[in-house]
Amino acid sequence: MAFDWQEFLHLAERLLESDTEAAYRSAISRAYYSFFNAAFERAQRNNCCNFDSEDRNKGMHVRCWGVYKKGPDPDCRKLGVEGDRLRDLRVRADYKSAEYRRLREDAAQFIKDVRALSGKLAALDVRYPAP
Repeated sequence: MAFDWQEFLHLAERLLESDTEAAYRSAISRAYYSFFNAAFERAQRNNCCNFDSEDRNKGMHVRCWGVYKKGPDPDCRKLGVEGDRLRDLRVRADYKSAEYRRLREDAAQFIKDVRALSGKLAALDVRYPAP
């Protein structure tokens, strides 16, 4: 049975209950990966994993969101843009110093954004992203 990536989102929500910087940073990371992995699996199902040759030197995340951004459907393109934005925020949470007081608010907003975008991904026409 395949792993349900929504479990990462549920874990992220539980991590918000801990009042630690590590928990907030981890919540952002888990929430991001719940969205990324669902989007990546969808791209695989739609045979979009034969990324353009010019993209081969880019990371998997950049390549995945690029597939969404190249699509003919505006909702698909928006998901790609939002995926890039969330990736940047996840990198910042994993590697950059931040004001601790803002981390809880940032993590809570990040989780709300992922929940909304996951709904949009699920509602996206099954043809997208398209190869």
